[in-house]
Amino acid sequence: MSSVEIHDMRDKDDEYFVGTCTHVSDVSEHMLREEIDTFARRRIDWLQRMYEKGSRVKIASINNDQIGFLHIMPIEICPWG
Repeated sequence: MSSVEIHDMRDKDDEYFVGTCTHVSDVSEHMLREEIDTFARRRIDWLQRMYEKGSRVKIASINNDQIGFLHIMPIEICPWG
């Protein structure tokens, strides 16, 4: 059985995975791929700005396949209180 590995967001593949909220190759009935990619770029830009304030993103993977992610953010800058 493989174990889950956790690492920092480290390359463009990780950024795209996080930016699309794991919907890397999904085909949506309601959104065009271009729209998903546009939102992904906006999300990554925001995350990079928040990194300077202490926010972090961790990627979970099994056998080098991305399976999930999480945001870690200081409470002082958290927009959700």
